[in-house]
Amino acid sequence: MAAPEAPPPVRPRPRLARFMFERDVRAPLAAKALGISEQHVHNITRAFDDPRRKTPSAELMMRIAAWTAGEVGPADFYPPSVNGPGSHPTAPGPRAGT
Repeated sequence: MAAPEAPPPVRPRPRLARFMFERDVRAPLAAKALGISEQHVHNITRAFDDPRRKTPSAELMMRIAAWTAGEVGPADFYPPSVNGPGSHPTAPGPRAGT
C-alpha cells in the first residue's frame, strides 16, 4: 500500500489570520468590528502569495491594531520577504463565516 500524499506546505498569511483563527473569530464578526465587508476581511487575510490578497489602508491597519490590542500591527500585513524571516507565523486562514 502506497503512503498517502503529503499535504501542501502552509502558506504564510498576515498575522490577522492567526489572530482570528486562534480566537475562532469568523469574518462576519471581524467585518462588523472593523467596519468593513466580510469579503474585505477575507481579502486582507489571504496568503501573501495569493493574487487576490489586498493590503489594508493605513487607516484600517490602525483600526485593526486597536481592535487586536496591538497584537496585529501595520508591519504584519507585509510578507516575510519585506519584514525578514520569522516575522510571520503561519496559520490556517479564518473560516468562511457564519
